[in-house]
Amino acid sequence: MMALLLLGLHSFQIYRNQNLLSNLKTISIREITDERPTYGYRRVTALLKKKSQENVNHKRVYRVMRQAGLLLKKPIDQLKRMTAR
Repeated sequence: MMALLLLGLHSFQIYRNQNLLSNLKTISIREITDERPTYGYRRVTALLKKKSQENVNHKRVYRVMRQAGLLLKKPIDQLKRMTAR
């Protein structure tokens, strides 16, 4: 019973640490997008990889930017704009 309780506590600490790392990455993503508002998630991921020595997952960067409303709008194709009129 005690082993299960310790395992649960250990898992909670890992989750809490991952959440803290995610918050730190969110702050650095916001700093990059404030400096360069025309950068999408791919360029932001490349800059994060260049700045830090740890791996940066592009899917995580996309998710964080989507949740924070930092994603760029998709460009409207010229042909679609002409036919819509």
